[in-house]
Amino acid sequence: MHTGHKAVLNDETEWVRLENHHTAIIDRQLFEKANEMHPKKKRSVAESRTNFTLERRKKQPALLLCANCGHSLLKETEHLLKCSDARTNGDPVCRSLVIRREPMEENILGLVHQYAASMLEKEKKVSSKR
Repeated sequence: MHTGHKAVLNDETEWVRLENHHTAIIDRQLFEKANEMHPKKKRSVAESRTNFTLERRKKQPALLLCANCGHSLLKETEHLLKCSDARTNGDPVCRSLVIRREPMEENILGLVHQYAASMLEKEKKVSSKR
């Protein structure tokens, strides 16, 4: 529940869970296998929501970088990303054009699928040798 500036965790009995509500990006088997391969990290919902401050965000590495200058890409509009250097200091500094989010997200998703599939293939090879 949002009460202004402070996150308040609702009682678990009040939670509404919708199983299989969204279209799956990967199938259940691949999801479970990937989760088995990584160590478990447990964080409370309240901790996840309240610890993401601006200072923490500045310290985290950017997920997407400008191919021209290496600065982080920021959301320009709902469907476009732009180099943070070009946005802050003007286009003459970095002549990076805006990038459409959808095709880039599709490319990233394709790479994630390829990586997950190759990890499963490696796991199968290791398992078959045992």
